[in-house]
Amino acid sequence: MSANKPKEVTVELLYFDGCPSYRQAWNDILDVLVEEKIDASVRLISVESMDHAQEWFEGATWRYL
Repeated sequence: MSANKPKEVTVELLYFDGCPSYRQAWNDILDVLVEEKIDASVRLISVESMDHAQEWFEGATWRYL
């Protein structure tokens, strides 16, 4: 990998139905990416069940970050 080539960035926001703050988090993520001129793919992922959540998290959600 060339030192001049930027790394590919992917942002994934996981949320659950009824989550009171994911829309604000989504907007905050987009704002930061624009302000910092970061080219990233952004995905919104619905966590449908506890089993699905355990596929993503090994503990508290901050660990995924």
